[in-house]
Amino acid sequence: MWVAHVPVNWTKVRSATLSSGTPAASSTASGPAAPIVVGHVRTASAAQPGEWGRSPAESLLATAELRYRAAMSSEPFMDEIGDLIDLERYPLERTDSQEWLALVERCRAAHREDGCVNLPGFVRADALADFAREASVLIERHGYRKSHLRTALFNQGDPSKPSGHPANHLFREKSLQIANDQIGDTLIRRIYEWQPLTDFVAGVEGCERLYRMADEFQALNLIAHETGNGLPWHFDVNNFTVTLLLQASEAGGEFVFVPGMRCGRDVDFVRMEQLFEGDGSFVHTTHRSSGTLTLFRGRNALHAVTPVEGHTSRITAVLTYDEKPDCVASERGNAFVYGPRVEAIYRERRERARIP
Repeated sequence: MWVAHVPVNWTKVRSATLSSGTPAASSTASGPAAPIVVGHVRTASAAQPGEWGRSPAESLLATAELRYRAAMSSEPFMDEIGDLIDLERYPLERTDSQEWLALVERCRAAHREDGCVNLPGFVRADALADFAREASVLIERHGYRKSHLRTALFNQGDPSKPSGHPANHLFREKSLQIANDQIGDTLIRRIYEWQPLTDFVAGVEGCERLYRMADEFQALNLIAHETGNGLPWHFDVNNFTVTLLLQASEAGGEFVFVPGMRCGRDVDFVRMEQLFEGDGSFVHTTHRSSGTLTLFRGRNALHAVTPVEGHTSRITAVLTYDEKPDCVASERGNAFVYGPRVEAIYRERRERARIP
């Protein structure tokens, strides 16, 4: 096994817009509504753990603090869903209307193209500062600082393969993470628990019924990448992932992916090795600004986030759904992802269960 920087030449790129929607007829306070862009993509041409969990009282105090900081700022605290999401551009509340069906079809077309859907400006421009402020406060107070080695397959390697095999290529992953139970009554939770968004995701993904994940830690997460850090190459466990970019970095922090790198259990190790040796000719890069909602099918697409540049952290919300209403992760999995705080929660519960 080895740890190495993958020298993909990110400067050799060309742009390709997959599809665009029709500009909304109405305008917003910031000017005429921009057209819906679905899947704006370019293709390349060549632990210090955070604080422990909060009690209900601490959660209330954290929410009160967020509201106090917003009240002291020059911008009001947003409450109504229409103050948060650009519903003129993305009419998610008008389920089964012609506009809703057209948007769903454009998203499905982008998925068919390469498995990635971007909805820029999903969060209203005048609400972005509130989202970034909330997320920054939570990360500053409770962010779990992660730093561990893993392969693209989220393990420690395959001993049956040579040490130089791409299946044994170790990456250092470093980030700050907030679990669902730490987020409280916030703007991002209001969006996540808004049923029309769940119904819209179900429509795009072709699910008869979709549920917000029941896991107390994984359902809704915040992830921050600081200067020099990104998200190394990996596959997702879920069929699809929904993310909302709350704060873009000054530079870097690009979402990159290679479609069709896995089929079932069969991994394209030939192209994986080419990629890890610096060949970025088949890498797709998405252009995402703050407020962009992304739906991505990452089970079979190898993907990553390039290292963040500048002093502004890249903050993303991860919204998790499942076709089963009671989907939860394993204790072992959650303890690995969220660290000592969650491990201690499980240990305390087991000890309480043994007390007669």
